[in-house]
Amino acid sequence: MEPQATFVQACLADQADPSQVDDWVERWHSQPTQAELHEYLGLSLAEYGQWVKSPDCLAGLITAKRSQA
Repeated sequence: MEPQATFVQACLADQADPSQVDDWVERWHSQPTQAELHEYLGLSLAEYGQWVKSPDCLAGLITAKRSQA
């Protein structure tokens, strides 16, 4: 996986799992970046809003992206 891959890209490449999102959020907090969290994770603002309101929806969001690819 390329170094700039987002969390969603890593999940789509089977190199990350939705259950690892907290690790990615922690990494975003600890590493300087210009990216907003939703960008770092690879989520649109709407998807990010859904995830914030209902964290259990993340796997479904990734599955939807997988079927679009």
